[in-house]
Amino acid sequence: MTNDSNRVADVCAVVVAGGSGVRMGGSTRKPYLALLGKPLILLTLERLCSVNEIAKTILVVHPDDIEMVRDQWGRKFAESCRVAAIVSGGVSRQESVWNGLMRTPEDLPVVLVHDAVRPLVRRETILEVIRAIREHGAAIAAAPMIATVKESNDAGRIIATRDRERLWQAQTPQGALRSLLIEAYEKLRRSGDSVTDDAQVLERNGREVMIVRDTSDNIKVTTPCDLAVAEALLRWQQEQGLDGSRHTGSEGG
Repeated sequence: MTNDSNRVADVCAVVVAGGSGVRMGGSTRKPYLALLGKPLILLTLERLCSVNEIAKTILVVHPDDIEMVRDQWGRKFAESCRVAAIVSGGVSRQESVWNGLMRTPEDLPVVLVHDAVRPLVRRETILEVIRAIREHGAAIAAAPMIATVKESNDAGRIIATRDRERLWQAQTPQGALRSLLIEAYEKLRRSGDSVTDDAQVLERNGREVMIVRDTSDNIKVTTPCDLAVAEALLRWQQEQGLDGSRHTGSEGG
């Protein structure tokens, strides 16, 4: 993996926590659910802050949560997690990302976008995505497809078995040079189209996006089952020294 000891802090992370979280059930939105005593959103911010190349973070939350997050965690997030702004999300993920992008500083040329409910991302993955963005302009963390993938018709009958060697599960962080990402999102907004991730925005704008091989433990916590799995994975990461805590606050990211 890359060594960031000689790199400057020229990255801004946009952490997206603007969804409703209705698939989880209950009254608490997903980013604020506890995982081993800490809210998912805090664990995620701590992972990003283990990389000193990330100079600032823009946190995008559900509009109804703005005051609560600022009151309860605003100071902690600013002091411990380099959160420069807490902004309101939109009605879709792409609108939330756009709102976050508009608050990223012009003097930080690299932008990462990360899901707030992916608290298990490894520090090495973040570093590799940053490196790939610097070299190629845009990159995405993705895990190799393990399962056999079938394609069906509308009637539910299999019409093809896809070559999984060429298939990847998109994860985050995803990112690009700030100028490229804003240009791509501006064109998307004019078109009125919908996308599911940031790589797709860049692809539609004719940009090549490099894949950074990620690990299967970088899961997105969406269901109660995911939360139980994430707890087991976090314990395992801590035992293996993969939780990034050894690097937080150290020199060189």
